[in-house]
Amino acid sequence: MGKVGLIMEGGGMRCAYGAALLDKFLDDGISFNYAIGVSAGAGCLVSYLGGQRDRNFRFYSIHLNDPDYFGARCFLRNGSFFNLSHIYHDMIIHDGVDPLNYRNIMDNPCELEMVTTNAHHGTAEYLTKDDLAQDDYWALMASCAIPIVCKPTSHNGRIYYDGGVVDSIPVARALFKGCDKLVVLLSKSRDYKMTSQKYPLLYHMLLHRYPLVAKALDKRHLVYEASRSKCFELEKKGQAFLFTPSHDPGVTPYTKNATLLKEFYEIGLQDYDNRKEMLLQFLNTSL
Repeated sequence: MGKVGLIMEGGGMRCAYGAALLDKFLDDGISFNYAIGVSAGAGCLVSYLGGQRDRNFRFYSIHLNDPDYFGARCFLRNGSFFNLSHIYHDMIIHDGVDPLNYRNIMDNPCELEMVTTNAHHGTAEYLTKDDLAQDDYWALMASCAIPIVCKPTSHNGRIYYDGGVVDSIPVARALFKGCDKLVVLLSKSRDYKMTSQKYPLLYHMLLHRYPLVAKALDKRHLVYEASRSKCFELEKKGQAFLFTPSHDPGVTPYTKNATLLKEFYEIGLQDYDNRKEMLLQFLNTSL
């Protein structure tokens, strides 16, 4: 069957859709040789590799009640709309409210990469399991640090922003890593088209310390659309299997409505059930 890779796009709270698909993969024992995630997609993948069903869903449901999770209050208090040090440290360390199973992640034979943006160079950096440690998940913070909305993440003298700035759908990276087949979890509908970023003068001003990040944002829509086109091309060739939301209830990256997020999660469950046999055929697997 060759090397099979899993790609999970980011999208903040829109990743509730992909979280459902990952839970279904756990239910059916579907595993991969390689997995790469971007931003919240990386955050979801570690729960999947840790074998922690329902864990991602809790971050789209019960944890919404945590006042230090995300929102305007967090931005005013900490300068970040998503309180990444709370999400990827306080909440998930061994004695946190929802611990990540670090040991299971490390024991899982699946190779993992998390996409980040090097703030000084404006280029992608791909972090691995070697960048994770028990109760030290700075790599996840780095992958999720959305420019302007969040403070950048600093580690060993390097500054990082969200990987989606430069490589939102890392299909080229997965192919470079030797994957023969890809399963791609997209957080946006099949007919979605990204346009250029709004308010370029504003973000260039706010990112004056990291001008190459601002320049990357200028062309983000072009890079994004090229990656999506590559996914659809591989799909036609039978090399990729794409999951895209069959219905969008109006979830945004910043949605804090638990009912809406649960609906989006359930759409993911239904989409999986509707396409399960096709996926298994693609993977040449029988359960």
